[in-house]
Amino acid sequence: MSFVLSSKEDDIATVTLQRGKVNALNEPMVEELADTFGNLETNTEVKSIIFTGAGKFFSFGFDVPEFLRYSKKDFIRYLEQFTNLYTYLFQFPKPIVAALNGHTIAGGCMLATACDFRIMASGKGKISLNEITFGAPVFGGSAEMLRFCVGWRNA
Repeated sequence: MSFVLSSKEDDIATVTLQRGKVNALNEPMVEELADTFGNLETNTEVKSIIFTGAGKFFSFGFDVPEFLRYSKKDFIRYLEQFTNLYTYLFQFPKPIVAALNGHTIAGGCMLATACDFRIMASGKGKISLNEITFGAPVFGGSAEMLRFCVGWRNA
């Protein structure tokens, strides 16, 4: 099943998350995103990318109920894939604009901060690393990207 839709108009590609109501991130979706962006990187006809979500959410982050069934080894594998993905996006050689169509939380926020620009749709959408509010650890790379985006004081 495809969780990522990719389209192209002129020299701009659009990558759309499309996994359920909140576009929750799981391992197949992260793998598909990495493959999609890898193909766009080598496509000489694509000059820039719009990254968005289907529905009312960009992404609400990790699919926690799914990961509760993972072994420690499997979850570590997923975390490595996810951190490799947002690091790849942060260093991506073509501009990526995150068109945030709604709530952008936790892992979704990490993906958005890895992009060159972020534009939030009108309405009550929030962008947040909500892990901070309840004392959960935040990946060092994502904290640095947030600092890069909004400055040390705001981060």
